[in-house]
Amino acid sequence: MNNVENTLNSKNLLRKNYYLGSIALLIAAVGLIVTRLLFGLGAFDNMPTAVSDFLGSFIIQIVFIGGGGLIVLSIQHYWGVGKNKLLLAQDTDKKTGIKSRLKEMGFRLPRIYLIPLSFLLGILFFIMTIGVSYINQLILLLMGYNIPTYRRSGRRNRAVFTGIIYYCSFTGNM
Repeated sequence: MNNVENTLNSKNLLRKNYYLGSIALLIAAVGLIVTRLLFGLGAFDNMPTAVSDFLGSFIIQIVFIGGGGLIVLSIQHYWGVGKNKLLLAQDTDKKTGIKSRLKEMGFRLPRIYLIPLSFLLGILFFIMTIGVSYINQLILLLMGYNIPTYRRSGRRNRAVFTGIIYYCSFTGNM
């Protein structure tokens, strides 16, 4: 009977977590649409291009995606949906280690051969990605596409470093 109750409770917790994840996705999608709509209507046209790009990326990625995630996490924390089983002590008299708690939750150690296999597969897929990219570039060149060359226009190293950090942090360009 206890096992049936645990199964039903875990299904309810999964359903609640699914709904909360859907709320976060909805917030992010609506935020993306609203931000794109504002850019389309010209709300940021009077700003320099770099500022409007940064502002658009910041609004989408920090405000809507990060804010939606924080809203869902706060709902999950305050309503107690899917509390972390690692932090909940079953018996206060008995001290249990993290290994035994993980085993109770159904986790187990991976088979030892999977670790080097995953490493080798990662290298293989990296090489395959390079090959596919090369073939794609070769097809484009055979079709007559000329790859543009860019010159460095005397920008200082600080500006280059700042640009790299910006584009690594905010990948979506307006």
